[in-house]
Order: sequence, then structure tokens, then C-alpha cells
Amino acid sequence: MQWNEACVLRVDFRLQSLWLLLEPRVVLSIPEGTADDAVEVAREFVRERWAVRRNKQANAILDGWIKLIVGEGASIRLRAFEISDGHDAEFEIMRVTGFSGISK
Repeated sequence: MQWNEACVLRVDFRLQSLWLLLEPRVVLSIPEGTADDAVEVAREFVRERWAVRRNKQANAILDGWIKLIVGEGASIRLRAFEISDGHDAEFEIMRVTGFSGISK
């Protein structure tokens, strides 16, 4: 079995606007015929990786993906289909996330 860190990008419609969501994930590649107990151990590994990620760690991972996508600039504009007929979805990804590092 193999695993890797990945980032899923998806479009969602909320608050009368389209939003591009970045969702960091751990992805498992499980070969066909793998024993059930080995699959369960691998799934528990993934659950454990996510269980220990709190806001600070999760934000660091998200920030890393944003830096890979945005590059050195403050933001980047992406188009869903690269069409210019006025019906394309265009998004701006900025380095700033919704995470707040303030703790009590």
C-alpha cells in the first residue's frame, strides 16, 4: 500500500457566491486483494494522521499547498475553463487563510 498527502480542489456555491475550496487529504492506494486487516491498519494510520492535526498544524499544511499554487506572489487568479465568453468561473487564491493563530 502507498499513501501520500494531496490537496483536493472543488467549487462550492455558498452565500450567493462560488468558492474554490482547498481540502488537504491523505490518500491511500490499496492494491486489489489486500487483506482486510491490512486495509484496516492503513485506514487507522490515516485517521491517526488527521486526529493529531489541530488548527495550527492543519493551517501549516494548507499554507504549504497555497504556496505551491500561488507561488511567490500575494495571490493568483485562476479560471475554471479558460474561456472568455463571460461564463467562466474565476477565482483569486490569496496567501491569507481563515486561520487565526490567537489562543487564550
